[in-house]
Amino acid sequence: MNRLKENWMISAYPPGFRECAVMLIRGGEISIRQLARALPVSETTLRRWAAPVVGEGGGCRQASASGVGAEAEVLRLRREVEALRRERDGMRVAVANLVREADRPI
Repeated sequence: MNRLKENWMISAYPPGFRECAVMLIRGGEISIRQLARALPVSETTLRRWAAPVVGEGGGCRQASASGVGAEAEVLRLRREVEALRRERDGMRVAVANLVREADRPI
């Protein structure tokens, strides 16, 4: 019977779709209602998916060591690191240009 139940509950969504949707909700960038309008998923389904990661007050819990929470946090931190690296590299170029201009005779 368990095997039949497992087969019945096969997801109609591609792998990773649910995790990405939960990540968007968890990040607070978009509400469940807005995401339901943008995706072919009902608001109720999104609420059920997000229930384990959304706190009682509507805010998001801190990343946990399990599944989606940890992966979402790692992804967010990687994006942040990349943005900081781009900013650092831009500052290096700006400083190098200033030094070159300062060394030019007037």
